[in-house]
Amino acid sequence: MASKMITLNVGGTIYTTSIETLTCYTDSMLGTMFKAQHEDSGTRLDQSNKDELGRFVIDRDGLMFRFVLNFLRESSLTLPEDFKELGLLRREAEFYQIKPLIKAVGKLVDEAVDMIEPLTHIGERIYTKMASKMITLNVGGTIYTTSIETLTCYPDSMLGTMFKAQHEDSGTRLEPSNKDEHGRFVIDLDGPMFRFVLNFLRESCLTPRASEPCLTLPEDFKELGLLRREAEFYQIKPLIKAVGKLVDEAVDMIEPLTHIGERIYTKMASKMITLNVGGTIYTTSIENLTHYHDSRLAKMFKDPSNTDAQGNFVIDRDGPTFRFVLNFLREPCLILPKDFKELDLLNQEAGFYGITLLMEKCQELIYQRSLLASTPLGVNFDSSSTVVLTSMQAANHPGSFTMAVENEFIKLDVGGSLYTTSRSTLTHYPKSMLGKMFSGRHSTACDERGRYIIDGDGPIFRYVLNFLRRSKLNLPEGFKEWDLLTMEADFYQIYELITAIALLREERKRCKIQETEFIELGFCSGEKCFYSGSAVTLKEIPALHEFTKRKTFIYSGYNTSFGKVLFESAGFDNDLMLIFQQIASVGFEMVNTNATRAWVFKRKL
Repeated sequence: MASKMITLNVGGTIYTTSIETLTCYTDSMLGTMFKAQHEDSGTRLDQSNKDELGRFVIDRDGLMFRFVLNFLRESSLTLPEDFKELGLLRREAEFYQIKPLIKAVGKLVDEAVDMIEPLTHIGERIYTKMASKMITLNVGGTIYTTSIETLTCYPDSMLGTMFKAQHEDSGTRLEPSNKDEHGRFVIDLDGPMFRFVLNFLRESCLTPRASEPCLTLPEDFKELGLLRREAEFYQIKPLIKAVGKLVDEAVDMIEPLTHIGERIYTKMASKMITLNVGGTIYTTSIENLTHYHDSRLAKMFKDPSNTDAQGNFVIDRDGPTFRFVLNFLREPCLILPKDFKELDLLNQEAGFYGITLLMEKCQELIYQRSLLASTPLGVNFDSSSTVVLTSMQAANHPGSFTMAVENEFIKLDVGGSLYTTSRSTLTHYPKSMLGKMFSGRHSTACDERGRYIIDGDGPIFRYVLNFLRRSKLNLPEGFKEWDLLTMEADFYQIYELITAIALLREERKRCKIQETEFIELGFCSGEKCFYSGSAVTLKEIPALHEFTKRKTFIYSGYNTSFGKVLFESAGFDNDLMLIFQQIASVGFEMVNTNATRAWVFKRKL
């Protein structure tokens, strides 16, 4: 505790720690860097390395620094289960030159620890970079801090052109109107995706020009399509090429910078606005929000007066899903992560905002999904259709929306997660705990920031709040926290939600059974073997299919699609391992076996 405390701004993410922690490994870059803070050293960091609030700036990945800092605190590496970003953590460990951390990560990725670049060499590059002017960006509502050197790493890119103008006398100089109220430069693009763009630029600055910079993404990264679009917009040719390799396609012709530049600077001139969507903050242009003039969203911003205490325009809808709505408005194509689980919710939100083209695209994807699942369209699609109809009816009665806009907005702190919603939403079910709490008949305490504190599960409250907003339960595919959600619904005494959870859970169980295929294979009496399952699946297992064709066999209760095949067992043992391999290759896994040498396999459809 006696150690001097220090606040860091790592790529826009704020941390507070001690000098003792940062200098734990004296031969690391951080050890060298902050030892200089209280010693008379030629490498002393001057005030230019601080932001406007006096925090020391490090131009690296902010989210990943959490694990670096925890390692420095404990001298042991603790990561979440199923951690997906070992590659990026390794790169950060190498940048900070923390040898024990490099070794610990190396063990996890099961590879030899590479030769660490000498600290004197990388140190020169780091301190050269430290001398570069730092700048804070607001990318679609997400905050980043980086250097001018990083942003202008590729001078012919959009970012290179844009920020070169910051310290040169150029006709394309960015005006102060491109800044938000805190002086941060605004870029009206996807905020979370910019993290990977910025990390690529940082690596490029530290990579010799003769080498290709490293694109490091999480394992099982789901948004290559969106990253590709962002790289094309920023006109970073090496990044376009790197992403192109991953998606196994030829690099498309890049639109000339002069052309896309006109669009960028025209867009920059548009009035920017900050939104508070259910507690999630976004920054975009009025031009984007009013792109579809007849949508309800466009009508909201004809008179954007419904603001919170910070001046953000409030929309009482699902915050995380609005990211995909906003990206669609920025560029009229729908790009979603692989295995996107919330199509029904996105369809509902598109219906609320009255964006007809987005609704059509969502419904097309929902229909395609139902065909791939080989099951009838279920409750979610029918309910989504109802919601779309309801939203279109509401669009014809704008007065109903005006009443909602004029309603009092309330900020909640639920177990540390922040939400913004309306009093009418919270009192939608008057007999519930929330209905009674916010009815106005009882005094309810809030903290010094005006937030009402509820000691419940923060992330799960998102689904509770969405149910209150539309009286419809929509959960991601593969949702696993049924018991917790039921417990929270019981805590809030929303009995309609408890009923909805039970019904949807039962519906999902029925669908899950329909979406699973079983086959059985084994020996039976009288020197016979059997296969029980789909005739179509049998053809997917060539060794088994060929074996049954060339031996005497009998159909037992078999039709054109499903049944049981009996055949002679002579020679079957010789082909058994090959048959097992082919069964596994088409997605089956063994779920049961017994002493009579029979095996049951299943796969998801």
